[in-house]
Amino acid sequence: MKSKILEIIMNRLPRLASLVVISVLMILVFTPSVYSAESLSDRALLLMRKGQPQQAVTLLSTPKAMKDAGLSAIQGWAYMRLNEPDAAETAFRRSIGLKAKQADANCGLGYVQLRRGTPADAIKSFRTGLEYGRTNLDCFAGLAMALEQTGDRTGAKQAAETVLKKDKANELALAVMRRLELTEERPPEDPIRIAIDTYRKGEWDAARTLLKKIVFDGKMNETVLSSLADCHYRLGNLTGASDVYRLMIERGIGADMAKLQLSRIYGVRPDEVQWWQKPSPLTRARPANMQFLYRTKGDYFEYFNGKGWQRAYLVGVNIGPAAPGEYPSTAPRDVAAYLTWFDQIAAMESNMIRAYTILPPAFYTALKIYNEKASRPLWLFQEVWLSEKEDMLDLYNSQWREEFLEEARRIVDLLHGNAVIPYRPGHAAGVYTADVSPYVFAIGPGREVETSIVLTTNRLHPDKTSYKGRYVEVKNGNPSEVWFANTIDYVASYEMDRYNAQRPMTIVNWPPLDPMSHVTEANYAEEMTMRGMHTEKATKEMNDSDAVSLDVMKLTTTSAYPAGLFAAFHVYTYWPDFLMYDKEYPKVSDDLGSNRYYGYLLDLKKHHRGMPLLIAEYGVPSSWGVAHVHPDGWHNGGFSEKAQADLLERMTRNIKDSGCAGGIVFAWLDEWWKSVADNYTRPFDQPPERRTFWQNMLNPEENFGIVGYRPAYTVPLLRGSEKDWEKAVTISAAPSNREGRIRGVRAMSDYAYFYLRIDLDRNSPAIDWKKDAFWVVLSTLPGRAGSRELPKPAPRIADGATFLLKFDHPDRATLLIAEGFNPNHWIKDSVPGGRLIVRKKDIKLRVRDRSSFESMMTQANPPRWGRDGSIFPPVFVNRSELPAGTADPAAPGSSTLAAWHVDSTGTMIEVRIPWGMLYVADPSTHLFYGGTDGQSEPVFTRGGGIGIAALHLSVAGTGLRFQESLPRSGNNRIDSTLPAFTWTDWNEMQVRPYMKPAYDALKKSFRQVLTGIK
Repeated sequence: MKSKILEIIMNRLPRLASLVVISVLMILVFTPSVYSAESLSDRALLLMRKGQPQQAVTLLSTPKAMKDAGLSAIQGWAYMRLNEPDAAETAFRRSIGLKAKQADANCGLGYVQLRRGTPADAIKSFRTGLEYGRTNLDCFAGLAMALEQTGDRTGAKQAAETVLKKDKANELALAVMRRLELTEERPPEDPIRIAIDTYRKGEWDAARTLLKKIVFDGKMNETVLSSLADCHYRLGNLTGASDVYRLMIERGIGADMAKLQLSRIYGVRPDEVQWWQKPSPLTRARPANMQFLYRTKGDYFEYFNGKGWQRAYLVGVNIGPAAPGEYPSTAPRDVAAYLTWFDQIAAMESNMIRAYTILPPAFYTALKIYNEKASRPLWLFQEVWLSEKEDMLDLYNSQWREEFLEEARRIVDLLHGNAVIPYRPGHAAGVYTADVSPYVFAIGPGREVETSIVLTTNRLHPDKTSYKGRYVEVKNGNPSEVWFANTIDYVASYEMDRYNAQRPMTIVNWPPLDPMSHVTEANYAEEMTMRGMHTEKATKEMNDSDAVSLDVMKLTTTSAYPAGLFAAFHVYTYWPDFLMYDKEYPKVSDDLGSNRYYGYLLDLKKHHRGMPLLIAEYGVPSSWGVAHVHPDGWHNGGFSEKAQADLLERMTRNIKDSGCAGGIVFAWLDEWWKSVADNYTRPFDQPPERRTFWQNMLNPEENFGIVGYRPAYTVPLLRGSEKDWEKAVTISAAPSNREGRIRGVRAMSDYAYFYLRIDLDRNSPAIDWKKDAFWVVLSTLPGRAGSRELPKPAPRIADGATFLLKFDHPDRATLLIAEGFNPNHWIKDSVPGGRLIVRKKDIKLRVRDRSSFESMMTQANPPRWGRDGSIFPPVFVNRSELPAGTADPAAPGSSTLAAWHVDSTGTMIEVRIPWGMLYVADPSTHLFYGGTDGQSEPVFTRGGGIGIAALHLSVAGTGLRFQESLPRSGNNRIDSTLPAFTWTDWNEMQVRPYMKPAYDALKKSFRQVLTGIK
């Protein structure tokens, strides 16, 4: 979970001039609430707002406060306010010692290090903080600043360019670039240099004053004007920023950039920017007649078609707008991008799109443009996102609630084309003038709310069990249900009061909080009791499933709100575990057989009888990696794109057949920026800010999209094509006069895979797997890690091998890992089955004389106990098995999971291996896994390339006989340095989108489920 305060620290603070100013702004503008009202933290923060940091330090110096990670972090900021970095460092490190996996104190420590002039240490602290907080372009710009302070101007430039390749008009990145230019070209006393340095430090107000004087004196250039506009923008003055951009257009100074920036502020096409006009939000009187176009009716929705009410069954996609190289905070700000998506989504027979948060003005402008011309509109389900705050668990916290209601007001206003939203780090901003309210089908407050929030809220407010509002009521509810009833009533009242409009509303929900009871799901305390283990009572609520409910059925509407309420659930096949382990669900069948998913949907709909049930998220990831195993193969991952399409078709029919009112697929795009809750993948996918630059095929979360991305150039598709290998480099080549089967080794790579090709002698017989075996030695850290000794009878490798790839069967290959390099191992435990897989501690990598080679095993499912006495052993996955096949979409039987292929002549072996399988943490910067620390956390190291040797062995009875190697061995040894494949780091990607088979499959399914809807 990501906290708001962390987002603030990462996105806003690195750009500020000094840590005193940093602390002031953090307190005055973004006061964190990590405890309930009137708590110690609230009192300390109030003192700091009053300008009394010393009193705050004293307040937080009690033994109790100094044992709390959150309070220690706040004390660190108070010390920074007092200009006492030594004391601040002590507080921050104490906080980290109490809770290592947090953002606040790690980031604070980074600022201490910057203050002391040790930016290299600061970079490390910032990256540690990034691991536990949301990443965005502002944070990248801060990283560029720290790199610049190390003297790494090239690195700072590359970091800024990383931002600019995703958003070429990004103000922060442009500022970094301008600063680098100006510091080289202008003397220190130059007024422009002083102004830009002030701007560089994030002193927006002071920089604005200096820059305005420079402009007044007539010294206008693009750098000065664009920096001045950016100061206005960062200070929340969109009008001031727009005025400067208009001046640039009028004077012809950076006019193209200024037009682009204006178009993004106002959400219009760049060619439609009329710089002399100032668009403003709509100002119109509240309509006399209520806007009422959508409603619930029994189990379904209805819409008004101009003549009467007609049933609507909802099908569509969830839009996560971040393509490769982007993050959600850098969603497209161009109308054309969204219009393209809307055309494609509508052509898929969709009638619904869902947005999780406020998107840029261009999204809503494009929606209005599209729908005004479309014969069938795309409806919008707009969510009101409940912000994620570290250690915030009480929904009734006054600050948290007011922030949420403010977001709700923004959303209602912008949907009616009546909002000006100033810049906020990590959020969309701009002037919203497109009235899309006629197309907004529903509004849904919430998100996948953690169980701990509901339990804590209920425990702290036991008296809140009913609510009677203007439009929504609840009787005998729990305090969290009452909170949502109150919230829905507030949003409905706000829209009615201002715009005389209403539409269906819901609580965004998910199975951990469903209203049914599941006997196969025990909570933590119950499980410990059944295992006979004594545990102290948890200090905070656990995020157990089936521990508490959010039941929208308890909410009712008054006669004044005919739009009605509905239920909205995110439902996947593989989690929580009760979806798989409930004994009744597999007894349910659809036309293809037993179907636990269908069984759960029927159970969920049974509870929501008489109310529309919308499956607001469902999806299937087309990843190689499997993060959670399902008994019937409906895993979290491990699906080819074709299998993804097939299962999505089936789930779409199941949703309709279970009586639901619609289903929205997750997701429109593959999202490379995402991490997965898988302890065998996420910790090795580092650093967070670089995830979006490559595709980790082991990570299911990156691969849910209907739209995928491929390199814009040709890569091997495992089809025996010489053309596919035109970009490959030769690693080894056998002399023409040398006998032997192996003639050469070639390699190449892209953003997802490492590719390897073994060329065999064309004059020799084709491969006979009863007689031949081929092994490939891979060393990801040549001379630094791995085993010199290979399984017999292979030769000894002086550089060491970290992986051994075996081809000895026509249908499968095996990628084994050296035991000394493997971060995981088996341990004995009292769980069913008697063993678990955990990460090793204190792995110090070195080349060992001998180390066994073993399969790469992961633990996909933990052991579980049910309330009914059921026991579910852990489930393990073998990542080492590589299936043969072709990845050519045009070939019969092709599969995106295919890993290797032998051509028709039997003389070319092609293989592709996802970067993650080789424990490459970030191929875009050559960052490799390099061992573990004392807490079993991975550490990383820069590498040069991948050493490669190819071996031919022959089958001799029940054993093998070594025949040859490339490079050549002597005395059964390869003493020379292994030839290595190297590649160039990248900050730019050449990718093109493509429609996965799921697109056509869903088009067919949507058409089928919509048939007969009247």
